Amino acid sequence: MVEIAATPSARACGLSLRDTLPANRGMLFVYQDDWIREFWMKDTYMPLDIAYLDAEGRILEIRQMYPRDAEHRYISISPARYALETQLGWFQSHAIGVGDTIDLRLPDELEVR
Repeated sequence: MVEIAATPSARACGLSLRDTLPANRGMLFVYQDDWIREFWMKDTYMPLDIAYLDAEGRILEIRQMYPRDAEHRYISISPARYALETQLGWFQSHAIGVGDTIDLRLPDELEVR
């Protein structure tokens, strides 16, 4: 189960200011186009994994992100349509890696801005 961030304000807030993330939960950042994506952890209090995905949901790369780092930027190495944040180590513990595909069952009424 994931929360969906499909608007500029939802994407800007993301998982910041949270202390915990329930098991098997995450946040899917949805964009209208493929672009180099950039994330940071300035106000995020827990370590996270981030997977950058293409338009078909194929994982392009997975990175580990560490809390309260206002300096470091986690920039995708190739254009991505989606980014999925989970608890640190989630992808590895579920044997999910680069090249695997995530089933993105997005709501039909989802408006991406």
